[in-house]
Amino acid sequence: MEVVRCVVTVDHWEFIVHMHNKSGCATIETPESGKLELRPWTLGDHLAALAAGLNHANMGTLKLDPEAFAAEVLRRSAPKKTQVTAPLQSLALWWAAGGLRDKTQRLNRELAPHWIAFDDIELQLHPWSWASRTRALAGSQGPSGKIHVVTYIEAMLRTSVRSCRRASDGHPLPQAAIWSLTGEHALRLLEEVLACNGFGEPDEAWMLDDPTRAADTLWICQTLGWTPGQVWATPAHEIDRILQLRRQLLATSLRTTPQTGLASHPDAVVIHVEDL
Repeated sequence: MEVVRCVVTVDHWEFIVHMHNKSGCATIETPESGKLELRPWTLGDHLAALAAGLNHANMGTLKLDPEAFAAEVLRRSAPKKTQVTAPLQSLALWWAAGGLRDKTQRLNRELAPHWIAFDDIELQLHPWSWASRTRALAGSQGPSGKIHVVTYIEAMLRTSVRSCRRASDGHPLPQAAIWSLTGEHALRLLEEVLACNGFGEPDEAWMLDDPTRAADTLWICQTLGWTPGQVWATPAHEIDRILQLRRQLLATSLRTTPQTGLASHPDAVVIHVEDL
């Protein structure tokens, strides 16, 4: 079995890590607790630890309790019951964040659109629909009206991961395989699904603060059958052209509209605001 040995410093605590590459397990030499065995950290583990560590704070916001989260990480990843000390709490948070994960490495995107790959597993992602999101919100709401975020994220994962297959031969795999993804793969899938559904994108709400921008956006959507996101992502000069065409059409329509009342008198002088 191939073992990689390295020294890792987390929150000024130093750990010697023996990483078992094939199994994904690790043996950690800690500064005060001797050796600690850690098994691979899966996506299912991560969501369960979040459920244990997330609390509703004031004004409906969520707050992560690092001690409760770390305790759940150690309970799930360390076969032997371990007391959560300050160094082990830091180690647990590091392990749940991907351990030796290379944060500069991205997913394999050499597949057809919406497909992503992790070693020998390939997944097809789709943004969830408005109906699916509404159903997830309803299903994750507790008796007090508070949303159980982890239940909501689990519903998002189930809805967004449409297909799962083995990369080596294309053999279909059950969707449940995603819950067994470990370490960096688990966190990257979570990041990709959140990004696929618009989380983390720049807030476009300011586009709707101005009535003119909101009206222009809605008019283009109605005319071209686009979504607001498509309008805002279009090159600015193209949107300028569309709006300029609209202004020209409105001006032409005003000039050609039959005049009534005093404006229809032969000696009347009609002034169009657009001509000034």
